[in-house]
Amino acid sequence: MSRTLSSSIFITDWEGPFGKNDYALELSAQYLPNGDNFFTLLSKYDDILADVLKRKNYGAGDTLKLILPFLKACGANNKAIIKYSTENAQLLSNSIETLRFIQSIMPSFVISASYCICLMYISEHIGLPKNNIYCTDLDIDKYELNEKEATRLREIAEEIGVLIKQLMKSDQELGAFLEIPENASRLDDFAEKDRIIIEKLDRFFWEEIYRMEAGRIIREVEVKDSLGKAKAIEEIIEELEINPQEAMYVGDSITDALAFRFLREKGGLTISFNGNEYALREAEIAVISEDTLVTSILAYIFKNNGIGCVRDFIKEWGPEVVKEYCKDPILKSHINDSYFTKLPKVELISQNNINQLIKESTNFRKAIRGKKIGALG
Repeated sequence: MSRTLSSSIFITDWEGPFGKNDYALELSAQYLPNGDNFFTLLSKYDDILADVLKRKNYGAGDTLKLILPFLKACGANNKAIIKYSTENAQLLSNSIETLRFIQSIMPSFVISASYCICLMYISEHIGLPKNNIYCTDLDIDKYELNEKEATRLREIAEEIGVLIKQLMKSDQELGAFLEIPENASRLDDFAEKDRIIIEKLDRFFWEEIYRMEAGRIIREVEVKDSLGKAKAIEEIIEELEINPQEAMYVGDSITDALAFRFLREKGGLTISFNGNEYALREAEIAVISEDTLVTSILAYIFKNNGIGCVRDFIKEWGPEVVKEYCKDPILKSHINDSYFTKLPKVELISQNNINQLIKESTNFRKAIRGKKIGALG
């Protein structure tokens, strides 16, 4: 049954549900020696600090500020970052059409850990108002490095490069970067070789870099990390004065975990789109798809029929139920017969299927976004 829901809102992460890029990793690869592996190591370190050790005043996604002193020391500036992100943007199929369609039926917002200067094209090319984009504000040009600190930062990057070589597997592909033991909660739970690496990284970042003038970047940049995303959702809901049950959120990674948890506890709709384990363990619905059209479909049903109907719809997921519910002419114009030949996987997450979904979704995200980006937390 249709209903009137003028207050429904759509909120999404960007990198993953729509964008294939991981700009922080890609910028690291652009500026730092062995930068992709450098970022991969720091990303796993980030997972450990945020999810395992639960380090005070550290949030999942704060890798994005840990790499900034190194990017600055190696020549990164605002203009170059904007140029790279604009020229190398990669989107999932139908991303622009999906966002434009959803904007036409309800207020839409993007909350991303990515740097705002990397996401300028969203507003410019998709028409999403800048005020509806929450991201990590960065003006790297305002930070000055003296040559002594810049040299030392490059030396530290080289020392971390040595650690990476020690961690690399013989196949030289992704490397066994800091394995997290099951049920680990403290540093002593890690294997000795990994504990040594974690302690070295702690010394580099919190005893040396943090105390440099360059440490201002780490101290001052506020990443839209996992907690930041949850707070942004709460802020949007309060500003619009809507019931949290009228909000839906789409995400894919560890930086979405607290956002998922917050909204789900408040009765909202939470969707993992090609998500990793962190996302799948907190979301209600799993989507595995190379195309964003499914997000349009779920948003349309949520807007017109409510969260309960979305759940019922997913239980019956298939060509006939899609045709039955999707009456909007614009939406119907995108759903052709070929779409039904290979429908994306859409399931309610339960204890019975979560392990299989983690396996399938993790493998699929690597295939869609590349092994290195897909393997990140």
